[in-house]
Amino acid sequence: MVSRRAPTLPEAGGIERITIIGSGRLAVGLGRLWASAGILRVADVLGRSAASAERAVEAIGAGRAVSDYARLGPADLFLIATPDRALYEASAALAASGVLNSGSIVFHCSGAATRAELAPAGASGAALASAHPVMSFSQTPVSAAAFVGVVCAIEGEPRAAALVSRIFAALGARTVGIEPEQKMLYHAAAVFGSNYLVTLLSLALRSYGLAGIEPELGLTMLGPLVRQTLENVLTSGPEAALTGPLARGDLEFVREQYRALKARDSTLAALYRQLAAQTARLAGRADPLD
Repeated sequence: MVSRRAPTLPEAGGIERITIIGSGRLAVGLGRLWASAGILRVADVLGRSAASAERAVEAIGAGRAVSDYARLGPADLFLIATPDRALYEASAALAASGVLNSGSIVFHCSGAATRAELAPAGASGAALASAHPVMSFSQTPVSAAAFVGVVCAIEGEPRAAALVSRIFAALGARTVGIEPEQKMLYHAAAVFGSNYLVTLLSLALRSYGLAGIEPELGLTMLGPLVRQTLENVLTSGPEAALTGPLARGDLEFVREQYRALKARDSTLAALYRQLAAQTARLAGRADPLD
């Protein structure tokens, strides 16, 4: 169990100033946490425009708004918080600005990309890393309490990985190492557990719709069921949490549901069939639709 200790300053390395490239939810959320806890001092915040940079600085509560790489000042640590597709380009622009040196550390927070996307910064002497907190930044501000116990996967060059691990651990996160070649598989797991869970619930609402139930009522019906199921999985594991017709061996019931869906929505039926096969395996039973 992760203790809810107060954030502490990084132990070593003289890391005090961080420049943030990007002004989105993740950039603002992390910047605000580090600044408010006194873990790092936010130097510059670079946005696509002066207005976006100003908004980010206001939300973080610290830093200097910048809209041009040429105006960046010195910093010890650089977080590139752009979309994945822009990481390399941003790294090249940062390298061209002349602010990097052999003591600089540059990292990003993509779940799928590795430090290789920051190669131009590495060519300027900076040490590179990537860090991915396994949480959603869909809303800001992210509270310090919500970050405690969050797992953060770190990969990178030793010096960079060690210091990046330290600043996330100072927020109360649990840091784990991951190899670059495993990151895409690691991120696929997060997609299954987050993005595809949302998709699965949208399909449940679609099936409710076939039964004449409006989406608002469908969400009300799903709420207690989904919350309790998630709690059961997190507490006892998937096998013990499984309920329903496959868990109790009512295979004909599964076939009847499949036939009902197939008569109304072939796409839902096809997805139901695939999920039934995986659920049967989880329950230790034969695929009832094979």
